[in-house]
Amino acid sequence: DGDYNAQGSSKRRLLDAKYWALTGGLFGSHVFDIETTYAFRRKYPGSSELNPIAGPLLATGRPAIYGVVAAMDAGIMYYAYHLRKKGSNKWWVIPVVLIGVESAIGIRNLKYLK
Repeated sequence: DGDYNAQGSSKRRLLDAKYWALTGGLFGSHVFDIETTYAFRRKYPGSSELNPIAGPLLATGRPAIYGVVAAMDAGIMYYAYHLRKKGSNKWWVIPVVLIGVESAIGIRNLKYLK
């Protein structure tokens, strides 16, 4: 069954509260970054996005960037699920690092919006 880890004896569910909390945190941190970036660009119209991938997407509007972010987050969390299913105790590292990075960018944006 796909909902249990490789260590069949423990039968620990893989899609538990920790997994879903990280999934929500990852998407939430991306929303925070995106929305504070749009607010920053409204306040400073001549500014440019430092991320070469996000810059062109921001110009196309929210549907495009949220579509890309949702697909990217789904891929990241699928990989975390795959690692956890194999029994890795490091499955959470990539989502946590990305949550930290995206949150730091959003906080930086807020700092300049004051």
